[in-house]
Amino acid sequence: MKKIMISAILISSAMSVAFAQSPVDHALAEIEKNNSELAALRAGTEADKYGYKAGNALDDPEFGFDYLWSNPDVGGRKDISVTQTLDMSVLFGSKAKLAASLGELADMGYEVERQRILLEAKTVCIELIYCNAMHEELSRRLAHAAEINDAYSRMLEAGDVSLKDANEARLALSSIRGEYERNLITRSGLQQELRRLNGGQDIVLGDTGFGLAPMLPDDFGTWYEECSASSPVLAYVAQNVKVKEQEIRTGRAASAPKLTAGYMSELVKGSNFRGLTLGVSIPVWSAKNNIRQAKASYEASRLEQEDAAIRYYSGMKQLFDEAAGLRNVLAGYEESGAVAAESAALAESGFKAGEISLVEHLVGLGLYYNIVDSTLEAERDYHLAIARLESYKL
Repeated sequence: MKKIMISAILISSAMSVAFAQSPVDHALAEIEKNNSELAALRAGTEADKYGYKAGNALDDPEFGFDYLWSNPDVGGRKDISVTQTLDMSVLFGSKAKLAASLGELADMGYEVERQRILLEAKTVCIELIYCNAMHEELSRRLAHAAEINDAYSRMLEAGDVSLKDANEARLALSSIRGEYERNLITRSGLQQELRRLNGGQDIVLGDTGFGLAPMLPDDFGTWYEECSASSPVLAYVAQNVKVKEQEIRTGRAASAPKLTAGYMSELVKGSNFRGLTLGVSIPVWSAKNNIRQAKASYEASRLEQEDAAIRYYSGMKQLFDEAAGLRNVLAGYEESGAVAAESAALAESGFKAGEISLVEHLVGLGLYYNIVDSTLEAERDYHLAIARLESYKL
């Protein structure tokens, strides 16, 4: 019984970890809900869809009234008519199919813009996490440099060190303080950008770590099949081709003669006439050019789809190769990090023991700091590349 309970607890814990929302995912969910541009796009998409539906309707019936007067002996004449024009493209359902296709295209266009905005937000989140990590690292460096500078200032007053050594400590502090303040400016700008993306509402993202680095698939071809099948960009251009095909069918249906049917009454003193009226409108002048224009638009959309597929494949392959290279770079820096940390610790202990000078100590710290900075930059760049590769999942 105890084993069953332990297993249940372990399974529950694993599920809670699996379904836990990361801080970045939480930020993206808030941005999708609050982003003002997305709200405007949603409203615009709905308005466009209503417009497409409005275009799928018969012309409004026409009511006519004529009053013609004559001499008093004959009397006046009154004509009353009610007519309705019948559009074959509406009656045969061509316009309804076109409206539905355009509605799907509008939804896909919204998905393209939604992905763009969420990818922009995710990029800002990754950059902000990097700045948070640098803030934490630079705070430690600043405190260490301030400690050395204070010690050397006291020793200079006591005459235990030269002015040259004290100036070196002061310059080291000034250099790190400059990096620290520049990072603060960048960090503040990213926080403001995140606030803008969140519809003007503050959003907190104080993480200093990226978490586990996402795994890059080994086989690009298999991964690309999944990627391309879920890409809203490719779905949009494919749907646009379908819309243009439907426009050709609708144009052909619209080129058929339009019938006008109705009722007409002619009221004259001593003689009233009533009956049905029927008319035919033949699109002699415009039909041929309208169909030609629809065919040309279809061909242009088909070529655009082919070009989009080529550009998408090329872009994804380039990103995939870039991410693979960054993964190797990151692994190399991580291996060097332990050696650099050990060297920095030895330099620190040697400096405190008076075995090495301040300059030698600063050089040793500089090598360690460069490795740390390069590791954080490579990790950030790798996560940015993965974010762009996996943007179709947003």
